[in-house]
Amino acid sequence: MAVLLAACGSSEQLPEAVSSSPLTSGTPTVKQTGSADATIDPSSVTYKIDNAGILVVKLKLTSASADPQTIAVRGSLYNASGVIIGDVSGGAVMVDPGSTQDIELTGNAPSGTIASATFELTTQAAPTPTSTPTAA
Repeated sequence: MAVLLAACGSSEQLPEAVSSSPLTSGTPTVKQTGSADATIDPSSVTYKIDNAGILVVKLKLTSASADPQTIAVRGSLYNASGVIIGDVSGGAVMVDPGSTQDIELTGNAPSGTIASATFELTTQAAPTPTSTPTAA
C-alpha cells in the first residue's frame, strides 16, 4: 500500500495550455478583390480553428458569370494594425451561373487576432481534354 501512496503522491508538473489571443476581434472587415465574376456575402464569413490546429474559413459566394466557372479563393488575414497574420486558400470547381456556393478555405492558424480579411477571387481555366496517343 505504501507503493500506491508514493505513486499517487507524485509531484510531476504537467504543462499548462498555452494562452492565446482571441481568433477575431468582433466581426472582421471583409474586402473582395480579383477578376472572378462572383461576389462574397460578407455576413457569411466565419473563422474557426479545427482540432488539428488548422484555420478553417467558410464563406458563401454567388456567381454572376454567364458560364460555369472554376473559382480559386486566396485570403489574406490582417490584425488591427494592418499587418498580415495569416493566409488561407481554397475554391470551387464548375460553379454554375447564378448559383451560391459554400466555400471552405484552410491555412495555418494566424499569428494574431483577425481584424480584417481580403479575399482574392480568380477564375481558373478549365483544362482542355486532349486525346492520348495509342500504341500502333
